[in-house]
Amino acid sequence: MKNKAIILKLQQALDKQANLELAVFVGSQAENRAHPGSDWDIAIQ
Repeated sequence: MKNKAIILKLQQALDKQANLELAVFVGSQAENRAHPGSDWDIAIQ
């Protein structure tokens, strides 16, 4: 799955969280320095 599709699926899942105030992608995926084994880091509040 390409990054845009992953981001869309994550956004859809996060949108369903009633108490979620903020979600921010951080780390290598957000900074465009990811490698094939990189995970997705999301800071949430």
